[in-house]
Amino acid sequence: MKIDINPKIDCVFKAIFGSEENKDVLIHLLNAVLTPPPHKRIADVTILNPYNERTFENGKTSVVDIKATDSSGQHFQIEVQLAIHPALRERMLFTWADIYHRQLLSGENYHQLKPTVSIWFLDEALFPKVKAFTHRFGLMERTRFERLTDHLDLHVIEMNKWQACLGTDTDAEADIDLWLEFLNCSKELDSDNLPEKFKTDVFKKAMSTLVHFTESDLAHDLYMRRMTHLSIENTWKAGLEEANARADEAAARADEAAARADEADTRADTEAQLRQEATARADEATARVEIMRKRMKDAGLDPDSL
Repeated sequence: MKIDINPKIDCVFKAIFGSEENKDVLIHLLNAVLTPPPHKRIADVTILNPYNERTFENGKTSVVDIKATDSSGQHFQIEVQLAIHPALRERMLFTWADIYHRQLLSGENYHQLKPTVSIWFLDEALFPKVKAFTHRFGLMERTRFERLTDHLDLHVIEMNKWQACLGTDTDAEADIDLWLEFLNCSKELDSDNLPEKFKTDVFKKAMSTLVHFTESDLAHDLYMRRMTHLSIENTWKAGLEEANARADEAAARADEAAARADEADTRADTEAQLRQEATARADEATARVEIMRKRMKDAGLDPDSL
């Protein structure tokens, strides 16, 4: 059975990776993104804000993430973002900083702070000029690349670039590729006849979550309300972008008209200056004529009779 549910919609994404019963799915995703060495692989996590359908009940929630910690105290934040907005980079850093500083209560020692990992799954390109679809950021010295600390670990995964990168700079059998294939292409999968690579417990759980959103009236209603909300949001966004484009076009026309007016004023000033110069030359010529007439009269000649 084909499942017509988009796992990148925030409520579905959080149900897949942020539910208590799907904790092993989240662990698998974290290890797929972070690719730690075998002795440092994440074995268990505590989900700090587990999925709850009531969170989305009014259909207005627009920001949803998954927060968790592991046995070492390391913090994780995972979020999916369908559209890029102008301040997304600043929001990424702010979200990381908020989670990081909340680790300490007033008066506690800074040595108690633990690394915080933020992972952002984007459905549009944040770095359109870069071919790679995965990006990892930290705090390093700019010229010698000395690491200040490993406490800031920010990952950006541009899902829309994934297929274009297959066969070039990534291994299609890597766990991150399997997850990106699932997130991008789940509508093409048959839940009753999954490909061999998806017949693992974690992917079966992920697929069963999608099935839940088709079979449960409450979950499906939630999904449709989220889709409606996103459609309205995208419509407003498109309208705003169109209005901004028209405003920019009008401003450009105004600038062009102002430039033409300035040019006309410059021409008018030039013409006025030329008229003044011509008048001055005419006055100068008249003065010379009068001087010549006076000299002729002084010499006993009648200039009018010549």
